[in-house]
Amino acid sequence: MQTLPGDAMDENAISLSVSDEEREFMDREIAEGRYSDEAQVLRAGLAALEREEKMRAFRIMISEADAQIERREHKTFNETDDVTQYVIDNAEHLRRSVLESGRSGESLRQIPDIMSSVKAKLRANGAL
Repeated sequence: MQTLPGDAMDENAISLSVSDEEREFMDREIAEGRYSDEAQVLRAGLAALEREEKMRAFRIMISEADAQIERREHKTFNETDDVTQYVIDNAEHLRRSVLESGRSGESLRQIPDIMSSVKAKLRANGAL
């Protein structure tokens, strides 16, 4: 194990041990120009973990929504005005959800694809 040096003056500095293989990987990433130093490599790893956690939470939300649709516990709309009012009433939550899902960069699906999928499920269950 090798220890990465930390700046003792920085209150957020940490010291950690890495395996020889991890050290070689970081050195290779830096040598190939992907990162300028060890700190950048570690930040990239932490950012990837954060994206993965957000995607996991998003997948759970989708799974729960799918289960609600299967159990017919979802919102139904009888009139176009109902849909409009729902969007108006929930605009901020919907906006945050769309922005958050877009930041992850993990999904290859576009919003129209997701909307089509949701509409198809709602149609299949008689909600649309």
